[in-house]
Amino acid sequence: MRYRKHSEYLQAIRSERERRAREIGDTVRESLGEYITRREAEEVHFEQVTADKLARLIGKNPSLLKPLIASCNMGKRAIRKDLGLELDTFRPRLTEGKARQIAEYLLPSLPESLLIEELIALDAYQWVDSAIRKMKGRWERQFADGLRARGVDCKKRKFRVGTQLFELDIAHPSEGDILFAVDVKMIGHPSDKHKRGDEIVNKAIKYNKTFPRGTFISLIYYPFDEDRKQLEDRLRSGAIEIADVIFAGDDDYSVRVAVNRLYEHFTEMTEAHRYDKREDDSRQL
Repeated sequence: MRYRKHSEYLQAIRSERERRAREIGDTVRESLGEYITRREAEEVHFEQVTADKLARLIGKNPSLLKPLIASCNMGKRAIRKDLGLELDTFRPRLTEGKARQIAEYLLPSLPESLLIEELIALDAYQWVDSAIRKMKGRWERQFADGLRARGVDCKKRKFRVGTQLFELDIAHPSEGDILFAVDVKMIGHPSDKHKRGDEIVNKAIKYNKTFPRGTFISLIYYPFDEDRKQLEDRLRSGAIEIADVIFAGDDDYSVRVAVNRLYEHFTEMTEAHRYDKREDDSRQL
């Protein structure tokens, strides 16, 4: 079995990519011509750079790896697949051998020349995207942090059903049967609500079958007022296993309200299990 390398994909679409570049350039000149001015620009000629030179450059200045990768229309997944290297492409730790391996891999896919400002723009696009993802990750962690601040033993955990593995963003306790589970999900576009909703329902059903005495809650970021009720109804009608559907935004108030509701459910679950245990103990007596 053979898998194409990223460079092969780039080669296959090269003519179409060049056609689109010409089309975009012509469209900009025709529609925005009166606003265009000419100026001097600094240009890097990669066709003159050798693999040795590129390897030394990357090794000495690892922060350049990300814009160079982006200029080849690739990311760290392509490097992982084609070279078997797992890298933090923003802060890579490169040995001399790895730097050489990456340089030889990138060189055929780099454009013949590129403006420095284009490299800066490519890096900025990638960096901003990564920074926003980290901010979203911090948003998700606020709820677990809020529960832990109230003494709740919880962390991110996984559970298996057959060959399927499911992840819970908040799970209590940190070991043993999961009695309290929260699936935290950000849905960034209305067109995703059906697919994401079905994923939540499916996870709730699988969780309930695995931990029938547990409590499953769906916590959602969904910034679209017009059909939020439709999404909530879909979740509530799709699985009775979902104890509650909680929506939260970016503001501190809605996060605090969501943490309060989660804690209320947690205390109710805890009290219910205490009652069940007392009932079991009384039967044994």
